[in-house]
Amino acid sequence: MSALRTSGTGLMPRGLLLPFLLVGLGILFRANPAGAHCVAYTKGDPEAMYCDEQGLPVYWPRNEIEYIISESFDDAAISGLGGQEARTVVDEVFQSWAQVKCPNEDGDLIETGLQILASPGSTNLRLGGYEECAPQENVISLLSPEEWIDQGQEEEGIGLPVQHHADAFALTMTWFDTRTGRILGADIELNAGAGRYTVCPDEGCDTSGNEIDLANVLAHEVGHFLGLADSQDPEATMYYGAENSDLQKRSLAADDKAGLCALFPAEEREARAIEALSTDRQIECLPPSGEDSPEGEPSPEGE
Repeated sequence: MSALRTSGTGLMPRGLLLPFLLVGLGILFRANPAGAHCVAYTKGDPEAMYCDEQGLPVYWPRNEIEYIISESFDDAAISGLGGQEARTVVDEVFQSWAQVKCPNEDGDLIETGLQILASPGSTNLRLGGYEECAPQENVISLLSPEEWIDQGQEEEGIGLPVQHHADAFALTMTWFDTRTGRILGADIELNAGAGRYTVCPDEGCDTSGNEIDLANVLAHEVGHFLGLADSQDPEATMYYGAENSDLQKRSLAADDKAGLCALFPAEEREARAIEALSTDRQIECLPPSGEDSPEGEPSPEGE
């Protein structure tokens, strides 16, 4: 059996404590001399108030990542925008992260090779979760207030240390292998109980109508989806707090880009993981980078 763990992280209104519950997971902030960005690690002190680099950083084992939209965005009772409009926003946010360029050894900005693709259609799943030895669906969903609470109770009931705080804007769950940090999948859940998700004009959201800009919240959650923890920089998209009317997180700050550049491209970490696991006879099911395994030989799987 692989050593599987999950972590949950989400965006909260300013003034409220972030429900960053990581009991037994060891996922915390990572300090960086060049900025405040942090990436998630496989081990560490859950009560530490700093970036704890114990263990291994979590990472996607490939540069091509797919996600799928839940049909919940088509539910007019909880969504302030139609399913197609939501898909457009979601894709634009993912692409804003994928298009980040990073400095090479010569200081020139180059592409990371990260490709994030939307699966066609939609799914009736609210949470992709993790199913061993099966293809994973990375689900982006919008939950009604009742579903938000029910989902939290269901996840706690199967042993997931994740809290769906009633005031949280959203929650991102990642699944990873503790032996390597390799991510298996990730899901983003948006809480319709926090407000009415829509596309706000550039001058700001209508606070009297309790509007929340979908792109503003989603930009933060996609950072978690990709492997970043919350930043200590209040100007960063990955800073943990936000107001309902905020639009600032739509645009990635230099700190956010530095964080992504610490995670991609993925080839070097994946090569080290394959080497480390080459003698582990408990590895099963999924080959690295989506390739077929030789018949009769187990393959590593992560997050």
